[in-house]
Amino acid sequence: MSSLIQVIEYQGSLLPTSQLYISEAENNENQEGCPGRHWHGNATALDGKDFTDPDRACGYGTVEEKPAFSVYPPSQQ
Repeated sequence: MSSLIQVIEYQGSLLPTSQLYISEAENNENQEGCPGRHWHGNATALDGKDFTDPDRACGYGTVEEKPAFSVYPPSQQ
């Protein structure tokens, strides 16, 4: 059986956190309406969809709004 991987949910897809990074709060404090640590990066979701970082300041959302969770990767056929 495959090992669990960490993902976040974004627009109905699961993005592996190994393809993302977390911006630190001090990088976002000056962005109005966008304080806190955020997920950023380009990623290929488990369903094969490609995602480009949607927003320079807010990314895919805050770590608190989009907590990572564990799933089994899709089976490779």
